[in-house]
Amino acid sequence: MDAQQIKYGSVDPILIIHKLFLDFEHNAGNIEALRGVSLTLRRGEILALIGESGCGKSVLLKAIPGLNSKRARLKGGRVLFYPRSQSNGIELSALTSKQLRLVRGSLIGTVFQDSAASLNPAVATGRQLEAQIMRQAGLSQAQARSRLVELLSSLDLKDPQRISALPPQLLSGGERQRCCLALALAGSIELLLADEITTALDPTVQLTLLRLLLKLKERFSLSVLLITHNLGVAAAVADRIGIMYAGRIVEIGTAAEICENPQHPYTRTLFAALPERAKRGEELPTITGSAPVLINPPSGDLFARRDPCPLRIDFIKAPPFFALSPTHMVATWRLHPAVCGQNYPVLEELS
Repeated sequence: MDAQQIKYGSVDPILIIHKLFLDFEHNAGNIEALRGVSLTLRRGEILALIGESGCGKSVLLKAIPGLNSKRARLKGGRVLFYPRSQSNGIELSALTSKQLRLVRGSLIGTVFQDSAASLNPAVATGRQLEAQIMRQAGLSQAQARSRLVELLSSLDLKDPQRISALPPQLLSGGERQRCCLALALAGSIELLLADEITTALDPTVQLTLLRLLLKLKERFSLSVLLITHNLGVAAAVADRIGIMYAGRIVEIGTAAEICENPQHPYTRTLFAALPERAKRGEELPTITGSAPVLINPPSGDLFARRDPCPLRIDFIKAPPFFALSPTHMVATWRLHPAVCGQNYPVLEELS
């Protein structure tokens, strides 16, 4: 089966992750970081993944271009990438490290949370960006310098010459993060992977960066996989939102479907715990317990042990995905006909 055969109907995907299982080697046993993750990123959209720390969001993002540590072991599944230049797609999960390096930066750009760690403090910012542009675009130094000024201007940095001359540690957090975006955009990328890019920035800078992300998506015809723990960030910019828990996606839908009609118990508790939903004089709801350890995890729906009203089957068998609409899928036994009285289609290909 080649990559083309997994395309879904009329959907035009740029990325398909199909039943991905990934473990990390650990002295106490293998950590099951990804437990059968499936999702499709459509061309030209922003898909945000939300979940608490340790749920597997960043592991999933790094698995796409092969950036996880050497302890990571892909146990099953496929990562399929469809750039415009490849009619049959590229199976990223089958590439060697050397082959993946040719894709990174040229077709897939990545921006991480810690902008300071992404830039060399001993080298002027402009020199680092020029080197990346020369490497990815095949330009001369003079051409790269001109392209750099154009790129920094497109990122709403008002004084590109000053930014270029300074080392990264003398830039503000927002300026550094935009320079990291410039690094990612140095090639002719079609897919941008953004991991917690607004974390540790003040709200005004966050808003500016989110508006910039929307502008860049349109200007460079990008598809974006955005990792965040901030529901507000996801609601502001995402076309669709996926909810991750314990190495698995448990709900995915349009931003409106997830924000207005959350169905998985975990999604509902996340929204219930938002400060703006708290009533004056009442305690803010919290999720009891802690996330499960993914070394030999128990059977069933792993959120059941924190769910105030679990079903008996939640402790026995993991639920399949039920389709509430063509775009809204939820993995919970609460949508089984015997529980809710509705006959929602079961999506075996995602379960």
